Amino acid sequence: MFLLVLLPVFWVHPTNAQSEDLKTAKEAVQQSYDKLVEVQGEQTLTKEEQAKQELEALIAALKEVVQFTITETESLIQHLSAIKGLSVETAKLQLDYLKELDEFLIYQQEFLIKITPQEEVGALTLVEIKQLALDFKNWRETVYDPEIKKIVSFIMVFKGSELLSIATSRFNKIALDLRLFQNSKLIKVDLLMPVLQQAGDYLKEASKLNQVAIKSLLATSTDPVDTNKLVERVVGLIKSSYGKFLEMSSLVKKMLNIQ
Repeated sequence: MFLLVLLPVFWVHPTNAQSEDLKTAKEAVQQSYDKLVEVQGEQTLTKEEQAKQELEALIAALKEVVQFTITETESLIQHLSAIKGLSVETAKLQLDYLKELDEFLIYQQEFLIKITPQEEVGALTLVEIKQLALDFKNWRETVYDPEIKKIVSFIMVFKGSELLSIATSRFNKIALDLRLFQNSKLIKVDLLMPVLQQAGDYLKEASKLNQVAIKSLLATSTDPVDTNKLVERVVGLIKSSYGKFLEMSSLVKKMLNIQ
């Protein structure tokens, strides 16, 4: 049961795109965890040998867990810092979150030093390292994870805003192109406009929901899970609008007899 202490929550980052550093750190955690399981299940060692190897494996596994958390925190700082063009309120919230992540990073780095064997300090015992592992797990669950959920929601909301902006720009360009072809005999604009209107309706609804999501970030009573659901609906509507863009493209090809 104690092995569960070493398994951190692997956050799914905005747009589900984890950096290579984060993937590598995650793999290192799994490998060190597997090694610990192997050592604890070893039947051929003496009690002293098993205790020694278990301590080494436990320290190695805990170090990888802490290093994963450091890599995760650095990744979130990078994502959060990249968000631009915020209102005064959301910019203040962004700054608060960045300060909080910096504090988390300091704690994690100091913790990593604490569990790294030092020549001038006596070696940690198995009991001590187990307690440190439990301390780190409790810190993640009570301090780190709740705030990370809010920060991930913040990033997701503004990633949704960025996707919405891109989709809206494409909608406006297509609308302009259709106006230019209004008198064309090749392109039947009257058949395309209803499809474009549907895409526009999707984007209008996405814009409304996106604003609700942004407001929810500023409401301390809002569960990040609810905010994430709003973002998922925004992204779903954006995808639907792109589906209409593709439908229009297909219609135009048929009008021009393009295979």
